[in-house]
Amino acid sequence: MFPEDVNIMLPLTLGWTWCLYHGAKSLAVKEAKLRVAQAHDAIHKIRLALGFKSSLIRTRVRTAKSQKTKKSAWSSVHGVDAGVQEHARVYSLARDMFDVLEDALPSQESLPELTKADMKVQTLVLGSNEQGQRNEQLPWIWTFGIQENNGPHWFAELQRVHWLRAKAQLERWMEEECTIKNEAHW
Repeated sequence: MFPEDVNIMLPLTLGWTWCLYHGAKSLAVKEAKLRVAQAHDAIHKIRLALGFKSSLIRTRVRTAKSQKTKKSAWSSVHGVDAGVQEHARVYSLARDMFDVLEDALPSQESLPELTKADMKVQTLVLGSNEQGQRNEQLPWIWTFGIQENNGPHWFAELQRVHWLRAKAQLERWMEEECTIKNEAHW
């Protein structure tokens, strides 16, 4: 037997009930907090990588004049995409490990599942008159664990734009409700 084949006795491998029974509750709570922090860190890195990927597509791929520069630009995009996939794997592992010790932090919401649709990059700049963007929702990763004034300038702008879109959508729904009620009484 090799040392790398031996399981490390962490609260995760022992389980929540074992930790409660043997007085290791504080260790389980600490590991659960570490897994949540690891998940938050991975999502933050995914957001930054997706922003960079979007920027590369807009600035290098679309502006490439020759096949050689376009191939080089796409190579850069694929390199960033590999990083996104690695951070997604780290998040998924942290999420799975946190699920084992979820009872250690009852006040903590469960970590959502990460899908490919959540990591989709939209590089189009849509105008206010464009059709089809009325009910578009921002994936959860863009709002997960966000504190105010946390992140680069472009990220604050992204949040501001989506907040204004959500506000406009709410106002349209309220106007629609008022119109329907008035039509029902007429």
